[in-house]
Amino acid sequence: MITLYGIKRCSTSSKGEKALKEAGIPYEFVDIRTISPSVEALRQALGRVDKIKKIVNTSGQIYRKEHLKDKLDQMSEEEILDLLHQEGRLVKRPFITDGTMSTAGASEENLKYWIERGH
Repeated sequence: MITLYGIKRCSTSSKGEKALKEAGIPYEFVDIRTISPSVEALRQALGRVDKIKKIVNTSGQIYRKEHLKDKLDQMSEEEILDLLHQEGRLVKRPFITDGTMSTAGASEENLKYWIERGH
């Protein structure tokens, strides 16, 4: 079963939901403000990108408020993954996982990945 972490009134979360619905792929929606993805799921998403910032919500209020643009470069990968796990709003949305693979963001490539797998 696919889990989509997002926020109901978020345009990118809605884009992810729409793509899965149109493809007829069942999923469970989880409010990322309440329950964050596991560190392992975050690590899976990190394995699909070339930079850790590609799984970080760099346009969010917390990112700006905490001045993370300056801090992330000084943090280890594990520290960043733990921070994302502790504060789900810092994770790029939609965050989609099936337990063995994860993606962060609503790029065409990410959504195509789930549609082609056709869970």
